Amino acid sequence: MVKNHCLAKSINDASWGLFRRWLEYFAVKFNTQVVVVNPRMTSQKCSDCEATRSWGFPL
Repeated sequence: MVKNHCLAKSINDASWGLFRRWLEYFAVKFNTQVVVVNPRMTSQKCSDCEATRSWGFPL
């Protein structure tokens, strides 16, 4: 994306921030809620098959 790692991280963080704002806006508009979860509190274990992966699950 960008050769400067710090700049690329800042751009990525800003993009996720904008995405979150859009989700929160539409949640209010359509009378629903958005639940923000700390990534450290998530699991890498599949809820269906109990498989554990070091990176991602197949779709």
